[in-house]
Amino acid sequence: MKATNGAKLEIDKVTGSFQYATEIFTEMVYEDKLTNVLSEKEYIRKSVDFLQKYNMCFESLDLTNAKVQPLMTIETVENGKEVEYVRLMGVYLYRKPLSGIKFDGVGPRVTVAFDNSGEIVSIHSAWREVKEVKTIPLIDNKGLLQLIEREQYSCSGFLNSDAKLTAIDVIYYMDPIGIEQKYAIPMYKITGTDADDNLIQAYAYAIEESSFKIIAPPTHDSKGGINTIDEKEKYLQEIMKENDGGVSSDGKDENIEDRAARGLN
Repeated sequence: MKATNGAKLEIDKVTGSFQYATEIFTEMVYEDKLTNVLSEKEYIRKSVDFLQKYNMCFESLDLTNAKVQPLMTIETVENGKEVEYVRLMGVYLYRKPLSGIKFDGVGPRVTVAFDNSGEIVSIHSAWREVKEVKTIPLIDNKGLLQLIEREQYSCSGFLNSDAKLTAIDVIYYMDPIGIEQKYAIPMYKITGTDADDNLIQAYAYAIEESSFKIIAPPTHDSKGGINTIDEKEKYLQEIMKENDGGVSSDGKDENIEDRAARGLN
């Protein structure tokens, strides 16, 4: 892919996450209203084709479970009424679950943006390479209830006696890119509604905090054709010059008996 459209590529040297953006995206010269709307199938096909052609795919990226939804909207007033228009459409691709356990928080994901021309104007990845370093039992239901009673959780909303719980899942929580994160600690994600039917989401550690001390120190290497972040940056820059290469993930999808939690780095 030649950089004739003023495209730029930025790399996070710690995580390997990248952002590819055309001049249309960086200068915000796209249309105010998206009128040329493609089908979800076409948006996904174009995204996958682009990522595969220029080797932007992480090995553990799930190409079969993409979401298509507006990425950027604009609100205005017409005939005295507030209306909202879509400016950019987004395709969201996520990491495959690890042994049946999904990731939550900010990523791992790749977001592809389309403008009114139906072409890609930006690709942003929030990604960290992960690998197993330890198998640790989960806190049981009784232990989780004790955490809730002691209010040892982070929550959007109020998790009190009026709350109606709808789901409790084990997830790996990922912090935003830019925040140093050594481990993806298994957490309980508690979902429900309050008395006014507002969404509640709470997160509590799914393993004992004392277990964190026995997790091995992290590394940021990657098994495969590219072994360092510097090499990855050099390779991704070649995307702009029509060269091919290979980017691989350090994560391995394996079965975990009894849903034992894995500490990842």
